[in-house]
Amino acid sequence: MIFLIMTSSWSSSIILLMAFLPVVSATTQDPFPDLPFQAFAEFVQENFSSKVSLATVLVVLFSTTSNPDLLNLHARAQNPRKGEYRQSITTWMKALARALEEKLGDHVDRLFQRSERKSSMSSQQVINGISVKLDGLSRLLDLHPYDDSGRRLKQLKAVSTKEIEPALVICPASMECQTVSCNRRHILLDTRDRDVPRVTLIKGIKIHDEVHVLRGKCDSCDTIYYADHESSFQESIPGQRL
Repeated sequence: MIFLIMTSSWSSSIILLMAFLPVVSATTQDPFPDLPFQAFAEFVQENFSSKVSLATVLVVLFSTTSNPDLLNLHARAQNPRKGEYRQSITTWMKALARALEEKLGDHVDRLFQRSERKSSMSSQQVINGISVKLDGLSRLLDLHPYDDSGRRLKQLKAVSTKEIEPALVICPASMECQTVSCNRRHILLDTRDRDVPRVTLIKGIKIHDEVHVLRGKCDSCDTIYYADHESSFQESIPGQRL
């Protein structure tokens, strides 16, 4: 894993761990769907079990946004040209439904409401049911490249996740002071808001900008805690840190 931190100033660069960095070519991406949360919540309530977990919902969401090529093929099959026949539940979407069913395992039951009675469905009916839900979700997220008249508007590209990346904060890994005499005293934040460094973090192949870096301090022994090390005062040489 690659874990590189550096500030904008070379003189104050901090490197925690650096390994081989693979080169990734930049590609044009579509923005993450700008959908009101209420509309998404209503879709979940109308299509999934009331007991569906957040994890399952997120798996369904990201399975949809992470397969633009399959969604292009699915939409194309739903909008035939002369000599072709229309597929409402396409083999492409069924393939995604099977992959999702395998991914969710026993949790796939939560994709169906009680009124749908999944227990009485055949395996093919289950796949068809999931396919219909995925088709509805892709349209809700505007990941359907055709309009209502069958005219192609665009070709879907990879969906950017930049807008939903987490806000990262780098801080000490220790929860308590490691000095024996402090009796596991809690660590206080020792970075003022105006002094918080903003750094660039490379983790794996992901680049995160403006990541906050915090340090902690034990108010008993004055040990300073950083993300990668700790520093304490020597009693014999006042003011000097190790």
